[in-house]
Amino acid sequence: MTRCSFEIDIDPATQLPRSIQMTVLSGVRGATSEEAKGEKSFAEGIEHVAFHFSYDINTNETVKFKVPRAAAKLMK
Repeated sequence: MTRCSFEIDIDPATQLPRSIQMTVLSGVRGATSEEAKGEKSFAEGIEHVAFHFSYDINTNETVKFKVPRAAAKLMK
């Protein structure tokens, strides 16, 4: 199971986004090679991997975005 959260900073003068922060959490297999399912993936004591992405947004030009391969595999 994977969870993702976003934080978007908005410029109050222009109402345009200035930055986006994304956190992706994914449960991992423990020592028993069993993967916790559903909400148990995020219970206390369960191992997980966290990816943190931060992007500053320049609304004056186009920015190409590519998700790193390891993160893309987790989001499938």
